[in-house]
Parts: sequence; structure tokens; C-alpha cells
Amino acid sequence: MAKKKKDSNFEKSFKDKWGTKSIERGNSLKKRIYSEDEFLSTGSYQLNRALSGHHRYGLKKGRLVEIYGPYSSGKTTAALHVAAEATQRKMKVGFHDCEHALQPSYAEDIGVDLDYLHVVKPYCAEDSFEMAWDMLEGGIGLIIFDSIPSMLPRAFIDTTMDDKNMGLHAKTIGDGMKKAAKLFDEAGSYGIFINQIRMKIGVFFGNPETTPGGEGKNFYFTHRIDFRANRGDKITGKEEDTGPVDDTGIDPEEEKILKSRMSAIGKRKALKKLRTKKKKSKGKIEIGIMNKFTVVKNKIFPPFRSGKIKVNYGRGIDKVDDRLCLFNEMGIIEFESGKKTLKYNGKGITVAKFETKLKEPKFRAKIKEEVDNFYK
Repeated sequence: MAKKKKDSNFEKSFKDKWGTKSIERGNSLKKRIYSEDEFLSTGSYQLNRALSGHHRYGLKKGRLVEIYGPYSSGKTTAALHVAAEATQRKMKVGFHDCEHALQPSYAEDIGVDLDYLHVVKPYCAEDSFEMAWDMLEGGIGLIIFDSIPSMLPRAFIDTTMDDKNMGLHAKTIGDGMKKAAKLFDEAGSYGIFINQIRMKIGVFFGNPETTPGGEGKNFYFTHRIDFRANRGDKITGKEEDTGPVDDTGIDPEEEKILKSRMSAIGKRKALKKLRTKKKKSKGKIEIGIMNKFTVVKNKIFPPFRSGKIKVNYGRGIDKVDDRLCLFNEMGIIEFESGKKTLKYNGKGITVAKFETKLKEPKFRAKIKEEVDNFYK
């Protein structure tokens, strides 16, 4: 009894000295951390499950996330999908457009409510971090930094190209991350840092890739997500038929040459062919790509979970394909013939018919029950 009384007195005296939120028991911390309100969806069921172990949860509140990869691998698209989920919750989003490349119309097409999107274009890295602190104090729930290589130190910008600034960028980013980890957690806001990749010089064994901003910054991220786009996984679709040529479709000069050089029979055949030809035949064009992600660091769930997300150009993540991939991963369905058909309860069905059936309330409830049973 004396020991319990001593413990309670310790907590009371500790909170009186350091504040009511200064100490918390592990059980209450566990319940708070793993509640649904503590997470923000990424817009992809597969990525959510790889990050948190549940398809509805995604990024942890108060934590920092790094999304990196080669150019055109879907990094900004992934960040904008998180922004879309945030704005659906009426959450204010701050976007640090350090690359000066944000396209608001594309963000809107993805689902971002532009009324809740606040875009800034910082002069330097120091200004970017200071703006972020002000945003946190102003109640911004999600801040996206695009990107770390473009967050140049003030000393680098204000000097000439001939001046040597060895390690300056890494030091500036590292110092900012130390403060960011604390302030984002206190504010309960989400932080996303987009990064690129570089190659180390003189590396003959192991992975030569690295990310700008120094190695120290990696310690402050809860998640590090590697995005890759394989050109072999591009998605093609049919180009719309432009229809027949207007009127006869024959150029007068072309008709004149045909009449002078060809026989009567040849002329009739050639003219008939010209009248019926199309402006452009149906062809396949690239309409999207399969982006592979790998969670290389994860403090919430076991790391190195990976998957492939279908991204349609101009529209972002294909939610239908993403949902089917989740069902396939859970064993609810089984893909066949390159995702054109699938098996459900041992019976074959086309993907289109399965999607139609999902619109039926009874069938949708049945699938939802199977998904819920997967976590039990």
C-alpha cells in the first residue's frame, strides 16, 4: 500500500513541477496513439496498410515523413493525395513550393480543396522552417515541403557560385529537423518532406544512392517511403478516333497529280481510298504507370513492406485498382489474366462485373465484413 501511495505521490508532484502533460503511463499512451483520430490516410489503402498495419490508417499525428525517389516517380502526387484527405477533414494544409512547380489545377483534380490549401514560396531554407513554425502556431494541420534539395541555405543564395559551402545545406536541414521533430509533435500536425536521390562518388560495393540534406535528418523521420516508377510498368490505352477527313478529304493539288499520273481505274481506286481514310488511326498512348513503393523506415509497423500503386496521369491514384489490390493482398479475391479477371469464392468474374457488384449494398456489406474479419 505504501508503494502505491508513493507512486501516486510521485506522479502528482512530477506534474505539479513539470506540467500536467509532462508524464503519461504506457497503457494510456498506447490507447491514445493507436486510435483512428491519431492517423491521416494517404489516399492509398495499400500504402496505409504498409505504414500502420491497417488500410484506414496512414500517417501518425505529430510525426515527420520523408517521401523520396527519382524524378517522375509520383512523390508529389502521393503528397497531394495526403493533402486531399486532410482537406476532406476541413484541415488546413500548408504547401512549401520551394521548387516553384506546383500546379493547383492538378491538385484540385486529385481532390485537394484549394480553399484549405495555403501555398508559400520561401526564399531560403531558414525562411521555410520559420514559416513552418508560424503555420503550426496558426493551426495548420499538415505541412508539405517540396522539396529538400530546393531548400537552399541563405548563405548559399547570397554568395556567388564560386564560393565553397561544403556541408552547409546538410547542416541547415539537420538543424531545422531537430526543431521540427519537437514542434510538430507539440502541435499535433503532420509533416511531409519530399526528397530526391543522388549518387555517391567512388562506391563500388553496396547501394551508391543517397538523399540530399545529410544523413542526420533521417533519424527524425517516423516513415521513409521510397517511390520508384518502372517504365516497363507503364499503362497504355486507346487513343480516341478523330473521325474521317472533312468533306472529301482530298487536297486539290494531290487530286491533280493523281489525275495526271494514273489510269482511269487507278484514279478511281486511289480517290476512293483517300475519301475513306481517317485523319489518324486508333493507337495506344501512355495513360498511366505503376509506381512501386517501399517503406524503408517505419516506427509504427514492421518496415520494408512494399506494393504497387496505379497512377493515372492527370487524375492521380486509381482508387478502384488500389482497392482491388488490397482485397487480393488480404486473400478475399485472387487476380487472374493480368488483373482482367479475378476469383471470388472460387468463382471467376471479370473485374468490371466485380466493381459493379460492389455498388450493391448487400454485396458491399459482405466484403466489408470479410475485410473486418481479416484484422481479427
